[in-house]
Amino acid sequence: MYLRFRQSGKSKDIAGLYFDMGADYYSYGLRIYKQTAAGFQETKDKLMDTPNKAKAVLKQVKANGFNIIGEKYKVNHYPEISEDTLNDFLNRKTFYIAKEEAVNSKVFSSELADEITQGFMQLKAFADLIL
Repeated sequence: MYLRFRQSGKSKDIAGLYFDMGADYYSYGLRIYKQTAAGFQETKDKLMDTPNKAKAVLKQVKANGFNIIGEKYKVNHYPEISEDTLNDFLNRKTFYIAKEEAVNSKVFSSELADEITQGFMQLKAFADLIL
């Protein structure tokens, strides 16, 4: 399931929340619908407009149990950024933010909806930075 934030006249590089479930896991987080290199560069530029805030938000995202996933460049493109969390994010070709859990008893109860709602709210500060 994917919920994207529609933007008039835009069909690529649209942020959205997702939920995915397999036989033995479920995952949820934030993805970019039809992500392009140019669109991701715009995201990076937005983060670099407020690097201290971006660092704090990315650290909190990780502290909340989310992982930043996506292929990394082989060479550091931002050597001037010494802070590891922000540098790690900026040095990716693509990204999504995910929390993955093993299928458990929550799947068959309202606890799953509560967990996903709480997780999505924990991503709000990041979404606010990039939207």
